[in-house]
Amino acid sequence: MVTRRPSLIKLKRANESEHEGSITLQLGREKASFHDECFDNIVKKIKNESLSKNGMAYMGELIIEITAPGLPNISFTDLPGLITEHRQLGDSEEASIGIRQLVETYMIKENTTLVVVEPASIEDFETSQISPILR
Repeated sequence: MVTRRPSLIKLKRANESEHEGSITLQLGREKASFHDECFDNIVKKIKNESLSKNGMAYMGELIIEITAPGLPNISFTDLPGLITEHRQLGDSEEASIGIRQLVETYMIKENTTLVVVEPASIEDFETSQISPILR
């Protein structure tokens, strides 16, 4: 699923005696485990946001917590992509500015490692959307 908001993914190691894992979603004050009725409501809200035509970025994190034996204890945040000339998320300049500001907010956080993903069609990284922000 593509989201227009930061998605914080938390992997947590469960006790080895626990044979089953669990998945929990949290969006704002709503929090639900996989089998809860509210879980589907959170998924529907995220889906509706991604289908809307406004191209807007949302600051509130979607938190996805996965717990299972053997997982490392690690967290990472997936951010919405910057809009390219092809306007992937919307046609408005405001949407582009909002996503850029969102990315910049997360870039300056402590203990942050950036992993930049660019299409293979980009011939020169210096001309990409992310290059000026990294300087």
